[in-house]
Amino acid sequence: MKEALLYSIMGLGAGGFFALMAMGIVTAYKGSGVINFAHGAIAMYVAFQFFYLRNEGIFHLPWFDILPTKTLNLPVRFSLNNGVGVNVWLAAILAMATALLLGAGIHYLVFKPLRNAAPLGKVIGAIGVMTYFLGLASLQFGSQIPNPEAVLFKNKTFKNFLGLGGQVSYESLAFAALSIIIGGAVWWFYTYTRAGLATRAAAGNEKGAVLLGYSPDRLALYNWMLAAALAGVVGIFSGTITGSLGVGKFTGLIVPALGAALIGGMSSIPLAVAGGLVIGLLQNFTGTWMVSQHWFPEWGQSGIREAVPLIIIVVVLFTRGKSLPVRGNIEEKRLPLAPYPQRVGKYVAVFVPLGFIFAAGL
Repeated sequence: MKEALLYSIMGLGAGGFFALMAMGIVTAYKGSGVINFAHGAIAMYVAFQFFYLRNEGIFHLPWFDILPTKTLNLPVRFSLNNGVGVNVWLAAILAMATALLLGAGIHYLVFKPLRNAAPLGKVIGAIGVMTYFLGLASLQFGSQIPNPEAVLFKNKTFKNFLGLGGQVSYESLAFAALSIIIGGAVWWFYTYTRAGLATRAAAGNEKGAVLLGYSPDRLALYNWMLAAALAGVVGIFSGTITGSLGVGKFTGLIVPALGAALIGGMSSIPLAVAGGLVIGLLQNFTGTWMVSQHWFPEWGQSGIREAVPLIIIVVVLFTRGKSLPVRGNIEEKRLPLAPYPQRVGKYVAVFVPLGFIFAAGL
């Protein structure tokens, strides 16, 4: 029993990771009714930004020269310290500024035009944003997998933690505590501030919020920036938990984060935080202690950790699916019918050669 409890506690760090991700998903949903599948990709980009600032002093800009000839000559990065890493605090500030700008840009360029679109259109927009950042990160950072240093503590552990006979890292407990503190701050924002209360009102009845003098677009902007800031915190502290960075590493974490957000009903910050911590505990419990027991079937050992959040999502949707909130938009439009294609031959003759030119240039 002590061993099982110890392995569960070791999952608190990952649980804090999921809790912060879930808070960002809930925040974006409150602001514009979007289930942000790109949240992990935003955290990934900020993580790389922080890593290169801290280690090489290089600041990357979130775009690329779309022409294969590079004739636009767009700046995509610049050095702040002649190839030498900057102070960790400056790197964190610049990384968080990047996250805030990404949140504002995503709102204005993608989801503001889709504010009255059907839910499927918003989902496609989120997947498009995710694909963009995955491609951008591949172009800017390549396929390398750096190993960032921990931010909170470095290789410090509690020995014989709570008399359980094992070691628990400082980073794991500190990150879980950080997620609870940030969760409390976000809950306070939505409960006691004017902007937070207006966001909750607009999420329930957008037309009523407009009649009271609040701008849904401005509220959505604030919430997208807050959601991106939460993703930025995940990116900055990712080295504390994950130990390594990869372009596609964060996108898979959207599944446990979405499970935690669903536990919170896509509206409750405290329940989303609790859900993230519980998922982290369960994943470590099943993926380390249970699989080591002689009675656990061999065929289930390889994927049981990844199955935990999926099972939670299925159970929540089955038991509480009808009670999950739907954001009250002023007007919800259906997606237009796809037009019948005309003059296909002309388009093929023009765009196929252009596609080959771009592919050859890239």
